[in-house]
Amino acid sequence: MEVLDWLLTTTNGNPLALIELPASLTPRQLAGREPLDGALASPTSVEQVYLERLERLPSQARGVLLVAACEEAGERATVARAAAELGLDPGALSVPRRRAWLGSDVIASSSATR
Repeated sequence: MEVLDWLLTTTNGNPLALIELPASLTPRQLAGREPLDGALASPTSVEQVYLERLERLPSQARGVLLVAACEEAGERATVARAAAELGLDPGALSVPRRRAWLGSDVIASSSATR
């Protein structure tokens, strides 16, 4: 199966998945020299990519990201206060930002509120 065909089939045209899933392939798979069948479980492939990224983060960063996900308005100050109340370091988000884990829109909005 060609890489492009596999990506389109696996992602069902989901734009985020089209961006994220190629990063999970090996260089040989991207070059078409290694099979793609079964490379990712299609119903949860995007979720699996994010889960693997989360698992590589330090526990403090995972905790602050969980707090941020619960804060509906996206208020950085509220996330920082809640994280501190839970014994988490709000600065732990610098790890995923340094690793380009968070999208540029998230980084821009958090930098603007500093």
